[in-house]
Amino acid sequence: MVGNRARVALLLAITTCCITTTAIAQQYPSRTVRMVVAAPPGGLTDIVARSVAQFLQEKLGQAFVVENIAGASSTIGAVQVARSAPDGYTLLVNPSLFVITPMLMSVQYDVAKDFTPISNFGTVPIAVGINPAIPAKNAHPSVPPSNVEALTKCIDHVVGALTA
Repeated sequence: MVGNRARVALLLAITTCCITTTAIAQQYPSRTVRMVVAAPPGGLTDIVARSVAQFLQEKLGQAFVVENIAGASSTIGAVQVARSAPDGYTLLVNPSLFVITPMLMSVQYDVAKDFTPISNFGTVPIAVGINPAIPAKNAHPSVPPSNVEALTKCIDHVVGALTA
């Protein structure tokens, strides 16, 4: 049989755990969060990042500052975030090009080791177009015209088809 002291101690321990967990959950963010957009200002990635930053600022009551650091196929911004403190106060907002770039050129970060994906804001279709005077009928000789629609759905498809 459990005595009153044991019950009080157990209740106190459970209450302490609940309060501590709530306090930890409410601590983030306790200061300004920097959102690095590895794309030029005014583009779709920037517009979406600014909308998300405003939403998060309103919901969490802390400033979310968007900083555009574009260049080198998004690697300049990605490297800055990879080198930042892993405390959740520097976030990278980047198109899927960020994952593809290391396959095409040498970069100073490892996508799998230096970053933790936390959210997908959405997907964006990519269209490939050419001047009608060019006699090409599709994006690559190995891609039949019926697959052109699939190519426009994601940049991964385009890179995959063109590098196959």
